[in-house]
Amino acid sequence: MTQLAKDNAAAAAAAPRPSRANLEEPPLFLRKTYEMIDTCPRNLGGWSSSGDTFVVYDAETFATMWIPRFFRHNKFSSFVRQLNF
Repeated sequence: MTQLAKDNAAAAAAAPRPSRANLEEPPLFLRKTYEMIDTCPRNLGGWSSSGDTFVVYDAETFATMWIPRFFRHNKFSSFVRQLNF
């Protein structure tokens, strides 16, 4: 092994490795929204057939019964506003 290869190997071993905590995660709002829709009762809403959007069937009940389980409010308009942010 050449000196250059040894130096490179030593540098690679000494370099900090990214840990799970250092990887960028989606914003908390998106993680909560995903969980909320993923666990939502089917009569309130759920994922579209393509799986890339979600549909809310009963906005009033969704707002009063489901949104507060994940967020500190029960306003559908606030939830939608944050989605559009």
